[in-house]
Amino acid sequence: AKCSDDGHRNRLVYALRAIIFALRVRPTIIFNAHIYHSPLAYALARLTGATFVSQVHGTEVWSGIPGKCRRALELSDLILAVSRDTRSRVLSAINIAPEKVAVLGNTVGDEFTPGDRMVAR
Repeated sequence: AKCSDDGHRNRLVYALRAIIFALRVRPTIIFNAHIYHSPLAYALARLTGATFVSQVHGTEVWSGIPGKCRRALELSDLILAVSRDTRSRVLSAINIAPEKVAVLGNTVGDEFTPGDRMVAR
């Protein structure tokens, strides 16, 4: 029980800090990078009047989207999907206009070269 109590308290503290930060900074865009943060990210966008942009990566939307997350995603001003397949799956899973879901693949620039793994560690 203690572990779940700590988890609940940590989520609450995280949410409160995010709300305080957003109200202080007043961002113009809230970028939601994970569907499980969608309800909080949407709330922050509403509180601040910011544009709400969500990104979906694939597997987290392929096997069903939880209700609270689904509703928040449906209220996104824009959803960025990492592939055409993910875009198609999102469009079939939630109620959102197709023009609000765009493909933006995960890429790196041509000048990128991987560094030394041991140094990075």
